[in-house]
Amino acid sequence: MIKAEPTITLPPPQHQALQRAIMNLESQDFAARLADYAGRPISRALRLMPKAATDRINQVAERVILNSLNIAIRSIKSHSKRRRSGRRRCSPD
Repeated sequence: MIKAEPTITLPPPQHQALQRAIMNLESQDFAARLADYAGRPISRALRLMPKAATDRINQVAERVILNSLNIAIRSIKSHSKRRRSGRRRCSPD
């Protein structure tokens, strides 16, 4: 949890409720349950579609994810190259 100086003072019951909310939001279990809940309508819709349509949607989604990962990797590589080329070299004077 990130610690920060409070800018306002809350009464103890509200402060405790806020602390519990922060803990829940930062919990991976809560995030996983929330993601699962958000994905349920999509999963239901996909089950109702013909197999050919769901296969095509899965192919497109996989291609989008792989392209996004490739872009992220290239941006990391180009960033690290810029950092290396930006280093000053000592000349033997």
